[in-house]
Amino acid sequence: MNVVFGWRTRYERLDGGREVRARCPECEREADLYECVAKRNFNLFLVLDVLDTESRVFVCSACGAAIDPDELTVLTEGARDATHVARPVRPAVDDREIDRELAAMKKKLRKR
Repeated sequence: MNVVFGWRTRYERLDGGREVRARCPECEREADLYECVAKRNFNLFLVLDVLDTESRVFVCSACGAAIDPDELTVLTEGARDATHVARPVRPAVDDREIDRELAAMKKKLRKR
């Protein structure tokens, strides 16, 4: 069992609140800023782990999306544009599977 807790802040726009165009001090972009009410509350949850799974994925550094390795197409080394697309990434294989594949190939070659 896990205990999860923390502060959460929610922002609700005020009816009739002010709206200004200014530079945001966080992202430093010019944007519309809206007058809001900030509501803070403390949450406490008891969490029971019922199911636990694990898998390998690739995570995009730009947006954080998780991508299945079987669906991934990688760029060739040194290339950074989508015109140089290489083969899909093959999942890791254990030594026993490689040995079975080699034995099957040798068997095929002997039949010829």
